Amino acid sequence: MTHLFSKRVGRASSFTNFGSWPKSGSTQEKSAWRDLREMPFQLLILLAVSIVHFSGVASAQSLSTNPANFRGMTCQQLWYVEQEILAEGRVCLKTERARRAFSRAERCISADESILPRKARDYLGQLRQTARDKGCSGF
Repeated sequence: MTHLFSKRVGRASSFTNFGSWPKSGSTQEKSAWRDLREMPFQLLILLAVSIVHFSGVASAQSLSTNPANFRGMTCQQLWYVEQEILAEGRVCLKTERARRAFSRAERCISADESILPRKARDYLGQLRQTARDKGCSGF
């Protein structure tokens, strides 16, 4: 495994023999310090990408019920799936019942459903239309 600074320092050093820092005041030492200053930004980018990736995975799990199966679901089940999608998408839940049901969900960031991906909004539209067709209240 090569060290992060191996390209700038000009030699491949492993994490186990990192004790060889470039000479004080040298150009190589300045490059190494510059790399260290840039690292937090790189870690921040990695964290942001991870959050986006994993939040997409969570939303995809909620969309696992095939819309063709909505007709066979009870009004309670349809309500639960709707609220689950909203909670995982970090949309603020409107009713106390929903907030209690999803109290362990991540903190909401907006009451506006437009923060959801288009696929999730379309899915909710199909779910809500099915609920209205079945005569479920609250949809």
